[in-house]
Amino acid sequence: MAKPPITLAIETSNPALSETDHRCAVGVALGIRDVDGCRDMGWEPLTPRSRQDDDLAPAIDRLTRAHGITPQDLSLIAVSVGPGGFTGLRIAIATAKMIAVAVGARCVAVPTAEVVACSVAGNGSRFGVALASKHDAVHLSLFDGDGRPAGVPGSIVADKLKDHRMGRLFADRHLPDAFRAECLRQGIVVEPPLIHPLACLARSWDLPSVDPGELVPIYPREPEAVTRWREHHGS
Repeated sequence: MAKPPITLAIETSNPALSETDHRCAVGVALGIRDVDGCRDMGWEPLTPRSRQDDDLAPAIDRLTRAHGITPQDLSLIAVSVGPGGFTGLRIAIATAKMIAVAVGARCVAVPTAEVVACSVAGNGSRFGVALASKHDAVHLSLFDGDGRPAGVPGSIVADKLKDHRMGRLFADRHLPDAFRAECLRQGIVVEPPLIHPLACLARSWDLPSVDPGELVPIYPREPEAVTRWREHHGS
């Protein structure tokens, strides 16, 4: 009998959240989707290390070995593609592409805002997810009360928040003060986002798969490393 397809999910988009909120985690997860439905097999956290000693590949190895599977058993690689930290996204996407090409799997690009939305209990209220806050702007994604996307994500400033009716806004501690003040004025409740590899796994099953070469990160603006390079060395 053929083995059921196994999905590997990678969530390393916003590691700073796991340092301030125990509900959040950086890690990988495994799950099965077959005729009986979708179910997770478990997850493995990444051990904090230096940039020169990344733990993503070892974490995948630990998780797959614990469940007695090999990379060849993987049919789908899901990865949280941002917005988020440049290094975390770059390593996760490169790893996902490498595994997918090596074993002939397909990929799923999971916007990180949808990872957050997957963990929001539906109460019929439209809500937003603000990520990648910088200076006076945030990258805003809107969702209906059932957690479905409700508009085109994009960067906005605080005075445009009134154009996006919502009851709650999920944002980290870097949300600009102007946004917090505007949320208070409009009666929008600001809550911390929940980002977890199991949420990435669950959301991936509702999204279409793509070839590994089509897997790209979501950068709301030019990465700071690139900006600094241009400042010092020119374009």
